[in-house]
Amino acid sequence: MLDTAIGPVTNVFNDGTFQMNVTHIGRHNKFRYNTYETVSVASNNTGYTLHQLRTYGLRVSCHVRQRDIYNRLYADVYLEKAT
Repeated sequence: MLDTAIGPVTNVFNDGTFQMNVTHIGRHNKFRYNTYETVSVASNNTGYTLHQLRTYGLRVSCHVRQRDIYNRLYADVYLEKAT
């Protein structure tokens, strides 16, 4: 099972990279995550562009595949559902 990092998008660098504030993590996670993480998008499954996610203040759930050589998270991005 992939690690999960959840939080709002705080900054967008380009169409495939953004910064997020990690507010929650999955209970099954194997690794630690910083308060702010840079995410390289493997697939965007939200229905929004990254700029829209930041503008609307929406939270995303990142299913982390790995870290790249620049220490960014390489992840599938989903819209976090409100509970």
